Amino acid sequence: MHSTMSAVPSPTVAVIVAVIAALASLTSSLAIELSRRRAAARLQVSTAAQQAKLERLQSSLATQRDAATQHTRAAEVMATYSKPVAQAVFDLQSRLFNISGGFRGDGDLDYYRTSTLFVIADLLGWFEIVRREVQFLDLGSAEATRRVRWALEAVRDSWAENSSRLGMGDGFYLYRGEQRAIGELMVDTPAAGPTRTRGYASFVSALEGDQHFARWFDRLDAELTVLDMVPPRLVRVQRVLVDLLDLLDPERTRFPMNRDRLPGAG
Repeated sequence: MHSTMSAVPSPTVAVIVAVIAALASLTSSLAIELSRRRAAARLQVSTAAQQAKLERLQSSLATQRDAATQHTRAAEVMATYSKPVAQAVFDLQSRLFNISGGFRGDGDLDYYRTSTLFVIADLLGWFEIVRREVQFLDLGSAEATRRVRWALEAVRDSWAENSSRLGMGDGFYLYRGEQRAIGELMVDTPAAGPTRTRGYASFVSALEGDQHFARWFDRLDAELTVLDMVPPRLVRVQRVLVDLLDLLDPERTRFPMNRDRLPGAG
């Protein structure tokens, strides 16, 4: 009669089982680690995307703040300088209108010439002050300031044009560099208070005693001395000055009268 004995795993079987268990554990660990790394990678990508989105939002907000700041600054410049610029515009357009009507100083030729040079120089001085204030501002998206800028450019263009084809072949031209030079000479920066232009007494003193200052007006002075018929340029300048005045004083509250355009083209 055969006896029955319990089966005892051989050493080889035990090793195989241990290896399989270890492999299973390693596979499980690798799967867990791979899953963890994938989750970390997804989180990193998501975090990077969120960071990029946040940076774009911050950049957009900064751009909007900068634009708002520039618009505010442009409005401040207009509020500060619109009145003196409007006064200078009115004075010059009024003088040109009167010259067209025959005004030559009521017999005082020296006053007529000097005061006419002054109102030209005064306007260019205010133009230079405004240019310095707004040169770093983007005024392109503000409709009101853009229209004023175009009107200022129209005045500068009318002075600078020197084409006889357009009837601008007279000696009253002022190239843009000359306009800037005269404007720079007219700027007065006091120790206290806002920047302004020279007064009439200071202008006359410089015109009579400073050759460096006076040389910029030689040609205009000579033209005023012999002026008979008003050239088309001065008609054009007067008209674009009135256009500018209409923007600076649209309700005619400060200058209700004496701002009619001279007849002519443009």
